[in-house]
Amino acid sequence: MSKPSDVAGKQASPDGEGVYIASRTKHAPKWRALRDAGVPIISTWIDEAEQGQTADFTDLAERCVSEARDASATIVYREAGENLKGALIEVGAALSAGRKVVSCGEWEDWSCALEHHPKWCCVPTVEDAINYLRKK
Repeated sequence: MSKPSDVAGKQASPDGEGVYIASRTKHAPKWRALRDAGVPIISTWIDEAEQGQTADFTDLAERCVSEARDASATIVYREAGENLKGALIEVGAALSAGRKVVSCGEWEDWSCALEHHPKWCCVPTVEDAINYLRKK
């Protein structure tokens, strides 16, 4: 098993580099494909999202929060009927650090309170989220 912090040579820094992805783990293949296509995704969890790949869940939890906090932006993705869990903590870490959060996917029951946060943006698709961040 590779060391998660060495994956693709990408790590977030306190200066805000790379994009963190917050979603259900079942979407990890989508994020790996985007990273392979050149999107600077720094989320190390995507390389240990399959059953049995995480050696230390405490380390994983700490990495997820620190990567979301330190990334230049976080994309939070949800499909209809999905319940987000850790992704909500990661969004909170990003917002509390003053980072941009871009929501995309299907959010039929999302709280409108976040829509008024100056660091929050809603777009329909992952492609729209990436394009939005490229312009910023």
